[in-house]
Amino acid sequence: MTSQRRTSTIPVRNCLIVLLILVTNSVGMAQRIGAVRGWFSTPGCVSDVAIKAASNPEEPQTINESPTLADSVREISQSIPSGRGKILAQSLERLLAPRTHLKYVCKDDSEGGYIVRYPRGLGTDFVSDSEFVEFRFELPNLGHPEIEFDVMSIPTDGIFIYSYQVSNGTDAKRAIRSWSFVADAGDQSIRLENPLGWNNNYPADNSPVAPQAALFEDLMGPELMRRVPLGKIARWTRQRNEIEPGETRGGFTTISSLSPGWTTAYVSAGLLTPLPVLFGEIPEPVQEEMLFLQRWENRQSAIPIIGPTFGSDIGREQIARNWQVGIRTMITHGWLSARSPYVAELLQFLGDAPEKELNSRIVSEPMSELEALLDRIIRMAF
Repeated sequence: MTSQRRTSTIPVRNCLIVLLILVTNSVGMAQRIGAVRGWFSTPGCVSDVAIKAASNPEEPQTINESPTLADSVREISQSIPSGRGKILAQSLERLLAPRTHLKYVCKDDSEGGYIVRYPRGLGTDFVSDSEFVEFRFELPNLGHPEIEFDVMSIPTDGIFIYSYQVSNGTDAKRAIRSWSFVADAGDQSIRLENPLGWNNNYPADNSPVAPQAALFEDLMGPELMRRVPLGKIARWTRQRNEIEPGETRGGFTTISSLSPGWTTAYVSAGLLTPLPVLFGEIPEPVQEEMLFLQRWENRQSAIPIIGPTFGSDIGREQIARNWQVGIRTMITHGWLSARSPYVAELLQFLGDAPEKELNSRIVSEPMSELEALLDRIIRMAF
């Protein structure tokens, strides 16, 4: 471990205020990172075979004919190199895929939120084939959030300053009201600063609850919760000045003695609709789907970001595993290219980081602003 990662008491100095201003203003030079989970990833109500299945749950559906459009799109998506085209193909693949978790709930593309629709009498001996119960509900995942991050190391004080800008896309359905990230449960050094009109909170005494939903997209529920140790939520909440569609807000800052690694940001846009008063009268299969959407991995937008992650007692192998997951997530979604010589060398280094020094393995120059940013940050972690 380098001296950059020593834990020390954070002194109160006037220069720290200046550094906060400088690092806050520096954010915005790198590429914005968007959500990998949220409302957008839920199957829509239009042209979805599951809607017909929900209307007639006992009627066999011809959704396994081969080859299907979904199969063709999946094949194309896997063959396209990383980039904008791959992101669009993956979005279409999710849209066309048959729903395995949701038969009675679907995404409302036009208004936002979800539509619940099921035949009256579902779960009894008297299931109607002509009457349906239908209502809408929302989760706070209706933004189109993107986050820019930067990190500054202050070796003399043993701290790192993490700065963030949060944007809400013009096609967002709701304004961003709060956002948070998963912090290490044992980080006692963490401090949060916020822009005008926002508050912050870090529950130092509460038990860790938050999983890394943005880093393990293929996992859900209990499997996701067990994948890596749970963290605590470091949160910013607006008093006023919500981040409306098309707006960007900076000034979100974290100070910590922990060095940088990949973690999950959760962004809340909109409000949670209270469950119907007569929720107990909703058939159990429908209840299960509504509760499924309220899990950590679904109820807000999840974004992979850099945050305070590693204490001085964490070994290089564990740091390398975290960075491998983060870099591969960036490649999967087209923010980094696997064809980049720099990215290829970085992954090779992370594969045997305990035995090699970073400078001896990465000789290619970064080819993009994001590569340059990550190159600078990863050198603070090793």
